[in-house]
Amino acid sequence: MYQKQDVTMDGSFLLVVGVSFILGKIKPKWMCLAYVMAVIYGIDCLLIYLGIKSKFFNLGYPQMIYLVGILHLLEGLLTFSFGGKHSMPIMTYRGEKAAGGYQCYQRWLIPLLFFKMNGIYIPIIVSIVYANDSFTYTPEEKAKRMGILIGGYGIVMLVIARLIVGIHMPLVFVILCMPLLHEGLFLMDAYIEKGKAKYPYPLQGIRVMEVSDKTDLEIDRGDVIKTINEIPLVTEEEFMKVLKESIKCTLEIEKLSGEQKRMTCTVQEIKAAKIIFLPMY
Repeated sequence: MYQKQDVTMDGSFLLVVGVSFILGKIKPKWMCLAYVMAVIYGIDCLLIYLGIKSKFFNLGYPQMIYLVGILHLLEGLLTFSFGGKHSMPIMTYRGEKAAGGYQCYQRWLIPLLFFKMNGIYIPIIVSIVYANDSFTYTPEEKAKRMGILIGGYGIVMLVIARLIVGIHMPLVFVILCMPLLHEGLFLMDAYIEKGKAKYPYPLQGIRVMEVSDKTDLEIDRGDVIKTINEIPLVTEEEFMKVLKESIKCTLEIEKLSGEQKRMTCTVQEIKAAKIIFLPMY
């Protein structure tokens, strides 16, 4: 059972930073406080059992659980709003078939004033990272779904932290819930990615995975260029061959929505668009 106590936020918080750094070297996701606090609590219990309790483990666990909840709620809001803004094309295989996707990576630095030495508060910067691959949704759609899940985890942690003080919920139960529920986020992500591929290799045409945001051409990520100058396409090599022999090109494009479009443009405009296609193999 949790016994309420007055805890000074002192040098013991350096322990959190140290353990986080060590765990991150083993596996990056373990840098998260959800795993760090579980490890610290386990070591703390072991030291108490051995009769060598250390002052460096004098952490306010309920306060730290509140912090875990707040940070994940903030991460959820940031991921929902901005998680899909920056992504790069990647490729995988569904069985023997190639499929495209996007890798998102966003990092936000949040300053926290929670370390005090000799009466002076020293800022510690918390890095909130969203790193995720999306093959079944657009990066923006995936980020919104994951943002809701991450934010939901944060709310659950805040509720549990309140229950510790309110109804004296066993602390060991909460500490175990933190990493287990956090692993649930990864399981949900894996479940989402079992769905239908958003960017499979088309039966006819070549799929656009990246295009310059400075181009005036109405070509977007996910579009399929089906023909060039009335010539049906199967590979990128066929596209490039026709491009070299032409000055102007007429393209038939199937948008990700299924809409069919036809456009005429110059070879220079196509080159300036810096299109990256989904490889066939």
